[in-house]
Amino acid sequence: RNLIELSKPYTKTLKGLRNYCMLLLMLTTGLRTIEVARAKKSDLGTIDNFDVLYVQGKGRDGTDSFVKLSRPVKDDIKEYLFLRSDKNKYLFISNHNGETTTPITTDAIRYSLKNLLDSAGLSSSKVTVHSLRHTCATLSLQSGSSLEATQQLLRHANIETTLIYAHHLNRIKDNTVERISNQLFKK
Repeated sequence: RNLIELSKPYTKTLKGLRNYCMLLLMLTTGLRTIEVARAKKSDLGTIDNFDVLYVQGKGRDGTDSFVKLSRPVKDDIKEYLFLRSDKNKYLFISNHNGETTTPITTDAIRYSLKNLLDSAGLSSSKVTVHSLRHTCATLSLQSGSSLEATQQLLRHANIETTLIYAHHLNRIKDNTVERISNQLFKK
């Protein structure tokens, strides 16, 4: 939440709004930087009245999957696209001052969003832009989503990958250390 709030003032510029949209997209859908870079305007759509973004996943040739977009994320992306004055087919671009057919690069995404993370006080070698995907997974499980729903959200091929997040949350909730300490120190 702090990261989102600290990023809002930057939305007064097109570049800042782009970065804000990418941040929200990655936090709410768990997209990887490569998936954000590959996204095209034409990948936005609806399924059963739900806004979606079709995704070309890791190691894929086409947009064979999708993520649902929440209303706030869809609205911010819509505003960003409205303010852009280009005919570029990509959802996010690096250059807003001319025509380009190249999407934003994964390096540019990492650089832009790492700057936001740093400005939010999250500057650490352990906190990367990919951490936004981990945050999405953790928030999904903490909010009561099932392991299967979280697996689908992150598009994990194997549920064992998703289980890592559940094990981490269970370990944090476990009070074994406190019980042992209470026994040793008679509390």
